Amino acid sequence: MIRGCERRIYHVKNTESDVFDEAYFVLRRGYDPAVSGGRRTALDEEVRRLISGESLPEYDPREGRRGLRDRFIAFAAGALISAAAVFLVFLIFR
Repeated sequence: MIRGCERRIYHVKNTESDVFDEAYFVLRRGYDPAVSGGRRTALDEEVRRLISGESLPEYDPREGRRGLRDRFIAFAAGALISAAAVFLVFLIFR
């Protein structure tokens, strides 16, 4: 049983896409489809744009390597700061 469910889900069948057969879109709070004059044309256009993949960023395989390097630098900086803090505590309470 679902309680408190609002009609904020937009379900699209037969998307005519090579990737998607059906799509479910959860609308933001406060969005009113009636704002566009009672028609859902703005919502329909947005759904078509998302399904077509025009708004998807291009995949760059080098992006993952840069992310790994950044994570290693953050780890090393955290380890050095932690070692310095332990050393200071050791000096203070010696």
